[in-house]
Amino acid sequence: MGSFARVIPSIVFHGTNDFVINPINGDQVVQQWIETDFLASNETYKVNFDSPANVRPGQVPGGHSYTVYTWNDNNGNELQEYWKIDGMGHAWSGGNNNGSYADPLGPNASQAMYTFFMNHPKVSKHRRVGNGHDGSFWRKFRKTFSDFVRF
Repeated sequence: MGSFARVIPSIVFHGTNDFVINPINGDQVVQQWIETDFLASNETYKVNFDSPANVRPGQVPGGHSYTVYTWNDNNGNELQEYWKIDGMGHAWSGGNNNGSYADPLGPNASQAMYTFFMNHPKVSKHRRVGNGHDGSFWRKFRKTFSDFVRF
């Protein structure tokens, strides 16, 4: 894949009642990233879509149930996270009713994505110190943002 190939963590959300984008597309996106990360890792990242490392069910009080599937690398670090929201259609999970295509009865996708990306900062194999590509930007962003927002 070249000298810039690297494993890319991914997070996917999909409602089981999405009639705009078939729910199988969520499965296929996760499978595609599993395969891409396998190739980018020089075939050391070997996981099976049908055998996630963790399966965590959840329930939004008064809302949708959901299941979070995760897959880990050989060191136990989570690389893929897949949220299937039971009964949710084509909507932003946990969104505000005032927005279009939002479902406030789903788990908070914004919070989950924030947490996921803060736990997976970009670290380049080709570090460029001082210009934000060495992960320092995200560390500073996380500290600044977490001082103002509490989930």
